[in-house]
Amino acid sequence: MTPMFSSAMSQTKLSEVIRTGDLLVRDDAVSFLRDQLLLWTGMWDPSDLRAPSSEDSIADHFVKISHSISVLEGRTHIDLRMLLHRILQYQYYVRIVDEIEKSRIQKQPGVGAATYAIEFLLQRLYPNDWGLVEKKERRKQLLHRQNRLGKRLTRLSGYFGLGFLLLASQEAMGRM
Repeated sequence: MTPMFSSAMSQTKLSEVIRTGDLLVRDDAVSFLRDQLLLWTGMWDPSDLRAPSSEDSIADHFVKISHSISVLEGRTHIDLRMLLHRILQYQYYVRIVDEIEKSRIQKQPGVGAATYAIEFLLQRLYPNDWGLVEKKERRKQLLHRQNRLGKRLTRLSGYFGLGFLLLASQEAMGRM
């Protein structure tokens, strides 16, 4: 970094930027890459992850991605697939909100497309027990948290590239 930025900033600022960069990258990056990348078999392997197909609607994509996230969350470690699935889940959510905004659905005053999208998606995710009031609010809050995380991950990967998801330290991910 010094050859690239030394003329643009002082040595104090440059060393601060380097220290910040070091905090963003996980301490075990080299060993992690050496161990984990050999195990990478793709985003949809193991067999219990349901890959969306081209015939699926956006809502079907969202439901399949959400199912995959719940499977991956049950594992003892978070891997790259989990983070990529979160980004996809958020992107499908945004597309559904856009579709609802463009549709001619009669909306109640003061109720935005995001509220309709959340209701619609949760009905698709939990078709058998969506009417249970005690679970409704908890599931809405969970979906809101997932969307916030997906939005953050989308922005971070937009700034730093998808490789950031692979090498980001847990501390950096937690703070962001």
